[in-house]
Amino acid sequence: MRVATARTSTAGSAPTTRTKSTTDPDARLYKKSYGKESHLAYLGHALVENRNGLIAAAMATQADGYAEREAALLMLKDKQKGCKRRITAGADKAFDSRDFVDARAS
Repeated sequence: MRVATARTSTAGSAPTTRTKSTTDPDARLYKKSYGKESHLAYLGHALVENRNGLIAAAMATQADGYAEREAALLMLKDKQKGCKRRITAGADKAFDSRDFVDARAS
């Protein structure tokens, strides 16, 4: 992936640096954790079945702060289609937010 860095500034403000891929304009800067460097990336998501650890669904999304929750909701909704039984989901603390729980409950 080729990366172009451009310095831009407006009158009276400090210059800022913008990074954009020249080969993939949809890639976004993403930082895995605090204190780490950012990379142009996509996010990969997997819905894993609890009993045997098999991947039940997978998808890739643009990197942003809500992609994991949105992908989880989409994959769970897709798995629920045609199934009369309720699906139980387990997740880590990143999914413990009111909007995710409310969206999953509806």
